[in-house]
Amino acid sequence: AGPAAARSPARGWAMLTALVVVAIILYAVRVVLLPFILAIGVGFVLDPPIQYLQRRTHLRRGLIATVFYVLFLILFAAAFYWLARTIFRDVSELASKGPDMIRRMLNEVLGPNGVELGGQRLTPDAITTDVLSRTRTIVSAGMAAQFGAFGAEFVLGVVLLLVLIPYFLVSGPSIAESTI
Repeated sequence: AGPAAARSPARGWAMLTALVVVAIILYAVRVVLLPFILAIGVGFVLDPPIQYLQRRTHLRRGLIATVFYVLFLILFAAAFYWLARTIFRDVSELASKGPDMIRRMLNEVLGPNGVELGGQRLTPDAITTDVLSRTRTIVSAGMAAQFGAFGAEFVLGVVLLLVLIPYFLVSGPSIAESTI
């Protein structure tokens, strides 16, 4: 074998540029891409039971897929309800008991009278008040906008997922046949 031909630097830059463009596009469509991947996964996992029931009962694929979709919706709603309830309960508990938890922890570490550092007395109450004040400032500044954007992306993703799943349950095999 002869010496390897040297590649042109322009070809390397073209490849790097193409990879950067693909990465930017994937980042831009990340909100839409995940529901597609999840819907394809659900369709792939549920295809064998749908085919089995279709052969066994001689019912149309659409009817069987509808039953599976309704069952999926029930499980999804139950999981969402449980998760939302758990998160709400934990956040409420943290909001109500958080300051006392911080104060007790600092009491254990610093003692009830606190410590003197650099000529300044740091007490558990003073540190807790300062931490809570700074937390409120941080949360109120930009977190609301970020939380709103995340919420909108989440709702869009869930709606897209719920629209795509029945499509892939019913049309999955025909899509697979035409792409392979």
